[in-house]
Amino acid sequence: MFPRVRELIGWLLVAGGLFLIRMAVRFVEDRAPINAGVMVMASATLIRTGMHLVRISVAAEICLRQERSGLARAEE
Repeated sequence: MFPRVRELIGWLLVAGGLFLIRMAVRFVEDRAPINAGVMVMASATLIRTGMHLVRISVAAEICLRQERSGLARAEE
């Protein structure tokens, strides 16, 4: 259950990053390059963090499926 919650949070962070990019574009249109730069840096951080959570949750889901099906190696 937790990998799916983690994945959902990751996708929400990515969506938030895309919203910040939209705000940055509006700042550029309003000729506010400093504000746009801040928004781009914040959006890059959000998107990177969100994609990291998505990758981690997918890897955890794969490991859990292997463990449940008995395909995981037993530790020696």
